[in-house]
Amino acid sequence: MSWEEENFGLEYDLDLYQIVAINDLNFGAMENKGLNIFNSKLLLASQFTATDDDIKRIAAVVAHEYFHNWTGNRITCRNWFQIGLKEGLTTLREQLFMEDLYGQAVNRISSIKTICTEQFTEDSGPLAHPVCLQSYIEVDNFYTCTVYHKSAEIARMLITIFGKKTFQQIMQKFLSKFDGQAVTIEDFLQTASDITHTNLEQFKRWYYQAGTPKLIITDSFDNKTYTLKIEQKHQKSTETFYIPLALALINSDGGNTPTEVLIINKNKQSFVFKNIAAKPCPSLLRNFSAPVKVQYSYSDDELLLRTRYDQDPINRWEASQNIMTNIIAKLCDNRHKQQECILPIILIEMFKAIITDKKIDMSLAARMLQLPTEARLLEILPKVDIENIHFVCEFIKTKLALNLKNELLECYRSNHTNKTYIFEATAISKREFKNLALYYLMHLNTPEVYAICCQQLEQADNLTDIYASLTALVNSNYDKREQVLEDYYQKWHDQPNLVNKWLMINACIKSPGNMQRIQRLLNHPGFNYKNPNKVFALIRIFCENNLINFHALNGEGYKFLADQIIIIDKFNPQLAALITSPLTHGHKLGKVRQQLLQEQLIRINQEPGLSKNVYEITDKAIVH
Repeated sequence: MSWEEENFGLEYDLDLYQIVAINDLNFGAMENKGLNIFNSKLLLASQFTATDDDIKRIAAVVAHEYFHNWTGNRITCRNWFQIGLKEGLTTLREQLFMEDLYGQAVNRISSIKTICTEQFTEDSGPLAHPVCLQSYIEVDNFYTCTVYHKSAEIARMLITIFGKKTFQQIMQKFLSKFDGQAVTIEDFLQTASDITHTNLEQFKRWYYQAGTPKLIITDSFDNKTYTLKIEQKHQKSTETFYIPLALALINSDGGNTPTEVLIINKNKQSFVFKNIAAKPCPSLLRNFSAPVKVQYSYSDDELLLRTRYDQDPINRWEASQNIMTNIIAKLCDNRHKQQECILPIILIEMFKAIITDKKIDMSLAARMLQLPTEARLLEILPKVDIENIHFVCEFIKTKLALNLKNELLECYRSNHTNKTYIFEATAISKREFKNLALYYLMHLNTPEVYAICCQQLEQADNLTDIYASLTALVNSNYDKREQVLEDYYQKWHDQPNLVNKWLMINACIKSPGNMQRIQRLLNHPGFNYKNPNKVFALIRIFCENNLINFHALNGEGYKFLADQIIIIDKFNPQLAALITSPLTHGHKLGKVRQQLLQEQLIRINQEPGLSKNVYEITDKAIVH
């Protein structure tokens, strides 16, 4: 409440703010005026029942629903097609609040990962749609990553273009002018245009066009003049977009020029920088200044330079991700050609430099040391088999642990503490950094590391450390891994949130044949079809996070999900629709898997009495 008053001048208009927690709720929360309703997992927490990330998520969701008081309740949407406006403006303020509360860089990275993994995938597949939808069968299906997160990025671009102070003026004018009214995206953009004296007709295309623009960037250097040539392309449109490209130039000594924002509003443009002593390394799309893909050919040395000296922490993280992605792609190609896989020294050097850097923020370091997720790699490397991606990622983790064992052990020991749990920035960062070190060390599968992990599991006074150590143990070769998993359940079987964590851990076990484990758990006392949180914890987590098992070439993962959708659709169509999207990602897979997916989509569509919720999704994904 205080943050909203200080940053946007918005006060709460009731004397009493009420909230209620419900165990069985399909969504995270609802912003009903005067009585916000929350899924209990997103409201009730302690150090024993929620991880650090869970507690942060609670803060974000509570903030989101509170911020809806203005963007959603006092000013509402003229029709359902406009919900991207209220959700975008609310999600943006939620993100800005979290950046102020828990750190700008790490929370911005979290938002970017959502866009690049979930929203870009949505935008490139059969479920692609603009923020301002043009038609629908079931309104429940409107609540998508595009409507929430892409729309937030569109609004954030106005901050990048015009500045934070001007954006606050836009918001204040918009909210005062339309208080108590039902509005449209055009009303918001007209207010922004009036305040900034800028024609935003081209910018409006962001709201009405599906798909992700791509910037293809090349450069040249001659006679102290550096030139960037930029071409914009769009997978679903020939129209040009209004794109703010924040950038800086980095010299060989690590010096950064001030960040400046270039406006890309034509198919092809050139930008010239004079009096540059030597060819610089460009730091492009700083702070992820627009929801676009950038194609620029960095050398390994340039990427390594950026991981060390880029003063934009977002781009420093992005450079580390690019290095890892390039190496993974190369090793996947080697494995496909049945050539030897050798870990390049550049990755070992980068990891060692980050681990031993005493000046870097530990939470940022932890993110720079995380390999891209397999879901993200499938988005970037669509022609690479999931088997190769999974094998190579595990190979890299093991080789890094072997080469950096001493550094990882020192990282773990220096950040592990016997002090009582506290939820504050430094303690959170230490837990995150040491648990990442433990995660890599567990790939050594040695008695020494097993002992460290078991000791943490036994002595931890918080779920963050318990969850990290238990996850590492059950994904290792530890001979008592099934016993520690059962011990956890027996200890916490009467705590719903902790049982759901147990289901999630089971769902994410990557060992071959885990599909049979998931099938057995459907009949376990800890699972209940009627509780959405349990369905998400076991079924959706398995299908979205355990790709090596879900995408098994025998198609059993696809059949499993189709079976669950059909079962759940009989009594909770909204929930069934919420777990359907993994069946719509066939465009990223090979022909064999595409055919297997199509068979299950057709089977679902032929089910008697199928709900409109599920039909709208599956029918779009079927190749007619």
